[in-house]
Amino acid sequence: MAVWFNAEVTRRRLRDVAERASNGYRRHFGWVVSAMKIPGRWARWVLGEEDQELASHCAYWRKDVMGVELAERELNRLLGVNEDALRSVG
Repeated sequence: MAVWFNAEVTRRRLRDVAERASNGYRRHFGWVVSAMKIPGRWARWVLGEEDQELASHCAYWRKDVMGVELAERELNRLLGVNEDALRSVG
């Protein structure tokens, strides 16, 4: 879940949806976070459904130096996000 919350695509979507607060901050109320799209497979696994392949990937991502980046790429793939387009928006 940490990868999902810290992923660029999630941060950008939250920034666009969340209410503005003072000093450039945003208010991330429950309705804002609940409106965010989580890949179904990840959500089911977090809620306790067996998924050996995903569990194996997560174990690898935790150990690898580039693990967070690899996990974020997989998240983007599952969400149908074009990484090149995401980078170009800045």
